[in-house]
Amino acid sequence: PRVLAAQSDRADPFFRAFQNGFAHKQTVVAGETQATAIRIGDPVSFSRAVRAMRACEGVVESICERDLADVARTADFCGLYVCPQTAIALAATKRAIASGLISKKQTIVVVSTAHGLKFQEFKQRSVADDIPDASIGLALAPRQVPDSFTAVEEAALS
Repeated sequence: PRVLAAQSDRADPFFRAFQNGFAHKQTVVAGETQATAIRIGDPVSFSRAVRAMRACEGVVESICERDLADVARTADFCGLYVCPQTAIALAATKRAIASGLISKKQTIVVVSTAHGLKFQEFKQRSVADDIPDASIGLALAPRQVPDSFTAVEEAALS
């Protein structure tokens, strides 16, 4: 298998090292990102990760907040309800398909690190289109539905 790793462009030391052929470890001051669980400026397992990437002809992408928000919203509309870190992985996958790095005929696996329910502030801000530097131009209002399965099902299908 081949590996595609992805980081937020606000905390992307591994991507920067990849850009120079992993000639040396990069360290950055990690900026604010919605992908808080991968907000790492100085990766501890750098050498192990480099070995894995070289063994698997790996590629590393750096994803901006707007792409993170856009892909998260699209995934949510498809029923996936992803966490911000998984949105980073999906955005990198989308980019790799668009560039031809991944063929539409290939089988891929995207690792989902957590469920969107753990990131309710992100989800609320995404729906309100209120994520800093990530406006996608479509704010949605929450819908109130009665607390029954039938009511939720009907609302989801309408």
